[in-house]
Amino acid sequence: MSLVDWLLQLETVRTAETRAEREAIWRFRYDVYVRELGKTVVGVDHANGWVRDADEDEPHVTLLYTGSSAAVTGTLRIDSWLPGAIPAHSARKYGITQATGLHGLHLAEASRLMVRRQLRGKLIMPALARAAFALRVNREVRVSFAYCAPGLVRGYRRLGYRPYGSDLIETADGMRCPLVLTHDNVAHLRSVGSPLTSLAAERFGPGSDASMTLVDRELGLARALRVDEAEVWRDVQATLLAQPQRPQVFDDLDDEQVRTVTAAGFVIEVGSQSTVTREDLNERELFVILDGEFTVTRQGRVVAKLKTGDVIGEIGFFLDSGRRSATITARTPGKLLVLQRRVLEQLKSVDATIEHQLLLNLARITAARLANLVTGAA
Repeated sequence: MSLVDWLLQLETVRTAETRAEREAIWRFRYDVYVRELGKTVVGVDHANGWVRDADEDEPHVTLLYTGSSAAVTGTLRIDSWLPGAIPAHSARKYGITQATGLHGLHLAEASRLMVRRQLRGKLIMPALARAAFALRVNREVRVSFAYCAPGLVRGYRRLGYRPYGSDLIETADGMRCPLVLTHDNVAHLRSVGSPLTSLAAERFGPGSDASMTLVDRELGLARALRVDEAEVWRDVQATLLAQPQRPQVFDDLDDEQVRTVTAAGFVIEVGSQSTVTREDLNERELFVILDGEFTVTRQGRVVAKLKTGDVIGEIGFFLDSGRRSATITARTPGKLLVLQRRVLEQLKSVDATIEHQLLLNLARITAARLANLVTGAA
């Protein structure tokens, strides 16, 4: 047993068996979603002070938690379905309606993963992930789905999840990236240092890439978002830096400085008519258009049309609340560079002059757009 495995066993994960346990989880969700993050989420019940999904008493749903019913510290919901039994709305959400090969398997979904704020970065999240993995494997699940905010993709990848070629998922609290995990691909889990590796090896031995081959054939991993620094840089060079004029967001930054900025980002592809972000959502990502055309609407009225080199989401990027001021929709298939808000802190520690110039460029872009709103220009 590795040190990591031993440490993770110190964090007890429980299954909610009673109504009291489920209510404790629902109240914990309310504390995180509403009181801490100020999100508008499906299932919120302000009168009871909880967040509860309507189907959580159904047999296909399992709620896991850490801590106690008196003081929940983390929780995760697992849905597991027999072959052919995945609900239509879940199949649509993950873009697998036509994936007939996948429908012949036991499938599962992990959702509502959250940890008490003071304990994030500790053992709770990997302990929940391991408990969920063991539960799914015991139910013969080979392929699991999940979704997360763009800024959390790297964390999920460390568990072994992979993005794939489906559109972003539109939820009440933001646009989310679809992810897939194949339980029997031990080599991949080991390559990313997943805390699930030992469980997978114990169950599947050397493992197999059969499930991932099926996923790749039916969903496509080639179009997945790219987080590798070298791949991101190649995309930026081939699009933004290949333009006759450098985009305003990178004014007065040389190539090496631009690479320093983009090193913390990742690239996503979106389909035509996909919603990138929506008015009044709380999100803090900044998007730079690498390719494609996008429409900006506010209260149903088109206020701008954007193209390669333009920036999306600068208002939410700056605001503490992350509140989006407009809806952005892809007019054509497109490609976006995603930068999280914490890139500013990272730049400050690497080279404060880059941070200063990036902030100045974003301020100029924001000021110009506000001026256009005042004058009525599009």
